[in-house]
Amino acid sequence: MKKRLMMVMCCGIMILGNLSGCNAMKTKETEYHWPTSTLVKSLPVPESKYGEIVLDAEDSFEIDVFNTSKSQFADYINACKENGFNVDYYGTEDSYDAENKDGYTLSLSYDKRKKTMNIDIYDLDDDTEDTQEPEETEEPEETEEPEETDDSENAKDTSKDSSKTDKKEKKKTSSKKKDGAVDADFKKMMDSYEDFFDEYIEFMKKYENSDDVAGMLNDYADYMTKYADYMQKLNDVDTDNLSTADAAYYTKVQARIVKKLAEIQ
Repeated sequence: MKKRLMMVMCCGIMILGNLSGCNAMKTKETEYHWPTSTLVKSLPVPESKYGEIVLDAEDSFEIDVFNTSKSQFADYINACKENGFNVDYYGTEDSYDAENKDGYTLSLSYDKRKKTMNIDIYDLDDDTEDTQEPEETEEPEETEEPEETDDSENAKDTSKDSSKTDKKEKKKTSSKKKDGAVDADFKKMMDSYEDFFDEYIEFMKKYENSDDVAGMLNDYADYMTKYADYMQKLNDVDTDNLSTADAAYYTKVQARIVKKLAEIQ
């Protein structure tokens, strides 16, 4: 599974590399049509009318909004907060992640160089259906049987307590597996992975255009070491056991990285 994912990623880089020349020709004056789905209606409409829709589905939507200034990006974050995306939020200078009460997950990021805002929203609420076992109902007391002794009652109570404890633990486990939110540690790891590639791409662009390549060799070697390290981290992700939310986030981050790497192919 992991090998297949890495092969897909490498193939994606090669394909996108061949198309990067065509993509560079796309004008920043291409207008997009803002969808009217329930999911997208939870978002404020961006100020800029120019951009490219990356994905538009019933439970997922992603768009790159062009011609967006840093202040407009900050204003959009505030507008999203006002729209209810202020649950479990986390933000940096160039990104913002949060959920709303309906379980929608929003991820915003800003590319200073391109003056482009990326909006990525998805709904995993359908995966959080209540699968817990029904609560136990008290059984009617047996009035025909002879009264039990204290020892018998204690044993029965102990058995019931043990059964309830086991079921509570099962419910907790089930809840964790069905939780629609991306695991915080997993998200942090994937975000750091993407942050590195942003840094790596910027360095490679400077390296390729530099008149002092020899003076950058030490930095180049350092980046190659880090590159190998982060590729290994991605390869070590046990994709077969990811939750639905983690798997979706893993795929989205991977797709964004492939797209970014195409810029330097």
